[in-house]
Amino acid sequence: DTPRHVPIDMRFDMLVLSLGLLINMVEHCGVNKRKLVEAETCRSYEVTSDNSTSQVPATKALCEVFSTRFEIAKTMEEQDFGEPSTPKASPNKSGEWKESDSGIEWVVSSAKKEKEDSNDTSRVQPPENDKLDNLDDEETFTKALHRAGKHMENSIIASYVALLLGCLIQDNTMYVSQVKEHLASGSFEDLITILKKFLGFMNLTRAIGSTGGKSIAHVIEVLEGC
Repeated sequence: DTPRHVPIDMRFDMLVLSLGLLINMVEHCGVNKRKLVEAETCRSYEVTSDNSTSQVPATKALCEVFSTRFEIAKTMEEQDFGEPSTPKASPNKSGEWKESDSGIEWVVSSAKKEKEDSNDTSRVQPPENDKLDNLDDEETFTKALHRAGKHMENSIIASYVALLLGCLIQDNTMYVSQVKEHLASGSFEDLITILKKFLGFMNLTRAIGSTGGKSIAHVIEVLEGC
């Protein structure tokens, strides 16, 4: 529940850091696994509209966060696949990922491009209509990347929660039913799906070493066997 009390542009970092810490604490420590399973906490602000301080099992709170983020990411993915794509001229794609009040987004380096264009006096200026088309393309491109950033944000948080729950039950089959009862589907199917996508993304971007990849793959195997 802590992320609710920090600035919006820091909530994603707070969630990922907190979940990463919990993963490291429970992955190879049976005592910490038991303490987390037995712990109680407030429900996430993302799944309740009131300011209730009533306590729920930590596993239930984690499953609620997972279900919320997973469903948002799934809905956005389905909407993106359902939208028709029309070929357009490639807009200016230079820029960088930045955090803003609305989350992770791609900031296009328009200012830099305009400065370079103004310094190049030998360049033939395009017609006004072409300029407007380029601006429209760039705006569409930026919106698409911003949407991709939000989808990535929800997917990453859901993946971290899934990894934490997987670490919690590996070598501890007694916790399997306790975790399953708090999942909307009553199974680990959604956890397996998001972790496979997460592992594929991490391998594609080479964001993790071989050890990290093996740990995620092992958790997937554990979940598939439960």
